[in-house]
Amino acid sequence: ALGVSLDSTTAFFQFFLLLITAKGLMAFADHFLTGVLGERFSRELRERLFRTQLSHSVTTHNLKPAGKYLLRYSGDLVFIQRFITQGTIQFTGDVIFMITSLAVLYSINATLTLILAGGILIAILIILLLSRILRTATLNRRNQRSVLLGFVANRMNAFFTVKSFNREAPEELQYNKRSGKLYDLGIRYYRISSVIQGLLPLLFFGTLAIVLYFISSERVTKPYGIHRSEALDFVLLFLYMQAVIRRILKVNVVWQAGSVSFYKLLRILNLPAEAKAQERALTGIYGRITFDHFLFQF
Repeated sequence: ALGVSLDSTTAFFQFFLLLITAKGLMAFADHFLTGVLGERFSRELRERLFRTQLSHSVTTHNLKPAGKYLLRYSGDLVFIQRFITQGTIQFTGDVIFMITSLAVLYSINATLTLILAGGILIAILIILLLSRILRTATLNRRNQRSVLLGFVANRMNAFFTVKSFNREAPEELQYNKRSGKLYDLGIRYYRISSVIQGLLPLLFFGTLAIVLYFISSERVTKPYGIHRSEALDFVLLFLYMQAVIRRILKVNVVWQAGSVSFYKLLRILNLPAEAKAQERALTGIYGRITFDHFLFQF
């Protein structure tokens, strides 16, 4: 199909070695350049966030506990970086790959391709419905983590007061109460996300089972209606697409986490800021500085 003539086993292995070498170089470039873009975006965002926070008034700054501000620099920036790398760049490549693959499969067998596309569409709709529930669980969980982090930062700053008034026991009880709430929210989050993870192989291999059943029934009702080579090529390509399909079905989780982080970050960036003092440019200064009768003594 590519116009490459392979007349011997040696020529085949040379061509095969060339292909896997090119594949390795492309995989390296894809991973490295995507990572560089994510790191650059994350750096610019956190520097802008810090610059913006320094410009807030004291009243504006006191609207939130310190823990919520700290969490923006840790977890939120990680989720935003994944949103850029996995949810945007990698997802775009996966969609292009899926369109190309479906076109190749359609050229092999149109009916099987339509069955496959229908199965993928149903899987996407189911995952999207569950992801809406997951978004609420993600937001509640991260809000509670911010509360817990703020509580710890506040108590560490007041450490000497806690020790002076012998408040170790009541402070520990308050921390454990907040920690328990975070635990419950975490269990709910993982229950929903685990359902999504469990459905992914079920939907994927369920679609494959339907395809194989259709191939089997066609061969019974209409012998050799689907040639064995077509069926083998179709199944092998479909299995090769498995990793891409999984990433596409799971990308909504990345979008949900990233959108929550973007929302929280933008709320801080859009808070009113104080006008900064402008540095005056001094020009045309001439003269001399002298020290007269200057000494040190003990």
